[in-house]
Amino acid sequence: MLRSEPEPEAYVRDHVPVLLLTPGAYGDGEITEQTDGSILLDFPEGQEPEGWLIPEYAELLSASGSVVLRDGAVSECRYTASYLSSGILCSVSCVSTLREPEAELAVFAPDEPEAYVPADDYRIPHLVLYAGGNWNSGRIYWDSTTFIDCEAGGAVVLDSETLKADTDRQVMKASGSRHVYGEKVQSISTESSYRDGVLTITSDGKSSSSKTSLGRALSNTIQAIDAMMPSPEYSAALHLEDAGDVWIIRCESTEERTELMRAATETTLFGQPDLLEQYSSYYEATGCSEVLSVDKDSLLPLAVYTEYSGMHTIDREDFKLELKMEHAFRPLWTGLYYEITEEMPEETEPEEKATPVFYRVTDAQGHEMWLLGTIHVGDARTAYLPQEIYDALEASDALAVECDTQTFKDQLDEDEKLQKLYMDAYMYQDGTKAEDHLEGEEAFAGLRTAMEKYGFRLTYELYPFKVTMWESEITGNYRRLGHALSSECGVDDRLMRLAREQGKELLEVESVQFQMEMSGNFSDLIQQLQLEEALKEGRYAYNASVQRLYERWCRGDEAELREYLAHEIDEDLSDLTPEELEKYQKELEAYQDYNRQMLLDRNAGMLQVVKGYLDSGKTVFVAVGLAHLLGEQGLVDALRAEGYTVELVQYAG
Repeated sequence: MLRSEPEPEAYVRDHVPVLLLTPGAYGDGEITEQTDGSILLDFPEGQEPEGWLIPEYAELLSASGSVVLRDGAVSECRYTASYLSSGILCSVSCVSTLREPEAELAVFAPDEPEAYVPADDYRIPHLVLYAGGNWNSGRIYWDSTTFIDCEAGGAVVLDSETLKADTDRQVMKASGSRHVYGEKVQSISTESSYRDGVLTITSDGKSSSSKTSLGRALSNTIQAIDAMMPSPEYSAALHLEDAGDVWIIRCESTEERTELMRAATETTLFGQPDLLEQYSSYYEATGCSEVLSVDKDSLLPLAVYTEYSGMHTIDREDFKLELKMEHAFRPLWTGLYYEITEEMPEETEPEEKATPVFYRVTDAQGHEMWLLGTIHVGDARTAYLPQEIYDALEASDALAVECDTQTFKDQLDEDEKLQKLYMDAYMYQDGTKAEDHLEGEEAFAGLRTAMEKYGFRLTYELYPFKVTMWESEITGNYRRLGHALSSECGVDDRLMRLAREQGKELLEVESVQFQMEMSGNFSDLIQQLQLEEALKEGRYAYNASVQRLYERWCRGDEAELREYLAHEIDEDLSDLTPEELEKYQKELEAYQDYNRQMLLDRNAGMLQVVKGYLDSGKTVFVAVGLAHLLGEQGLVDALRAEGYTVELVQYAG
C-alpha cells in the first residue's frame, strides 16, 4: 500500500468495490428496458449482507440492489440495506457510477519502492486511515497512560490522562496526573471542565475560569492524540489479525517514526527533544512498534499501544530510555453525558413501558415493606416505571439497596482505609500477577488478546490486579460497545438518585466492602472459569444474553422469570475420558461453590436484614438484584416460608 494518504477520489476507488452487489446473495431479479435504451436489473430481496460494508456479526433486516447496463456494460450500481448492529438500527444506501476517467481523477502508481509499505491484508489501508481520521466523532471518551523509564536521569515517570467530551451537548470533563519517581516522589494533578461556554481548570487546589469555545478547549489534546495515531506513512510493515469483534493491526515503525518517539519521550522528561544527545557519545534505537485495535462495527479505534526503547552511552556507560504508552477509546458510548455531568440527559418516554415484578410484604403486626427485583443495566424504560413503584418509594421512610456505590466512589479518593481494602481485595499482594494464577497457556493468551483489543495492556503491566478484575474489565467493555444498555440507567442507580432528591434515608442491605471481599476472595479456579466464560462467550453473545434478561425483567412475568433463573443445562458425560471427567467434576464443584457464595449465602444474609427492617417499624423500600428475589432460596419464597405475607403488586391498566 502507498505510504502517503490518498486523495478522496483515490481512496473511494481503492476501498469501495465498483460492483456493489455480490452474485448469489439475491433472489431472482426483474429486468426492465428503460426509455434511454439502458437495461435495469432490479434485485428487491437481498438474502445476505454485503461484507464490504456491513459488519459480519450484524443481523440483516432488508436489502435490495439494482444494476444499470448501457451497451452491455455496467453503468451504475445501487445498494440499500437496513440491519441491526450491536442493538442499533442502521440504514445504508450506496451508489457506484462508472464513467470514463477524467484527467484530474487519473492516479498513477509511483515507481519508487520506498513509496510503498508492506501490508499482509488488503483491508489494512482502509482500517488504519479510517480509524485514525475518525476517532474524534463528537463523543470522546479517551484514557491515556504513559510510562517512561530514564536510567540516565534516574527517574521513572507515570502520566495518566482522561478526556470525556460531548460536542453535541457542549460539555467536557478532563483530568491528568504526573508522578515522577526518583530520589523523591513528585506529583501533580489537574482537572478541567467545560459547560455553558466556560472552561474551568483546577490545579493544586486553585481554580480559574474563562469563556471560550469547546473546540478551542479541546484543540491541544486532539492534536496530541492525532500525532500518536499510527499512520502508513510511518510504518515499515503492517500486519492484520482477526480478533473476533476487533481488528488488531501491528505496525513496525520506520526510522523517522522511531526518531519522533525518542524526541517526544525526551520532551516529556526534560521539556526539550535532544537533551540526552548533548551528553551522549553514542545513541542507538533498539525498538519501536505500535498496535492499533479497530472495532469491526464502527471501524473506530479502541486502543493504541506504543513501545519505544533506545540506548544512550554517557561517560562509557549505557543507559536505557524506555517509553510505553497506551490510548484507550470508548467510541459512541451512550453513558458519556452522565459521566461528564452526573446528570441524566433528557429521555423520550418509551411506547412500551417496563412492568417489573414488585411485591408488598407485611407481617402480623401490620408492618409494611416493599420489594423490587432490580437489574443493574437499563435504557429509557427504567426512567418510566409504573406509578405504583414511585408512590411506594415516596411513602417509604428509607430506600435499601445492595450497596451504595456512589458514596463509596466519593469516599475512596480520600479514605486510606478504603483504598487499602480495595487493593487487598482486588490486587495480588505477593508479587504475582494474573498470569501466575491461570492454568494453561490458552487462558492467558485470551486475556492478553483482550488487553490489546480494549486497551488495558499497560495497566496490566503496571498493576497486579486479580483475574476477577480483568474479567470485569472485559465484560464492561462488552457492555459499553453494545450501546443498547448502560449501567447509569440501571434501576438501582435511578432509585438512589430519586431517593436523594426526596431526602430519603439510604440503607445498605450489604455493602461495597462486603461485595469486594467476597469477589476478591474467590478461588483461582472460580476466577479462571469466569474469565474463560467471558472470553468464550464474546461481546455479541454476551450483550444478546444481557438484553434477553433485561427484556424478561421489563415484561415482569413471574413464572417466566422463575423458569429462566432456575434453568439448568443437561450435559452428556458419556464420551468424556477419565481425565476429562475429573476436570469436569472439579469445575462443577467450583461452580457450586461460586453459586453458594454469590447467591445462597447472600440470600440468607439479606433475609435477616430485611426482617430487621420489618421489625423496626419503618417502611423500607428494598431494591436488590432480581436473582435474590426469585432465584434459588430467594427472598420472596423465604419470607413466605417464615409466615410473612408477600403479595405481587398488580399495576393499574
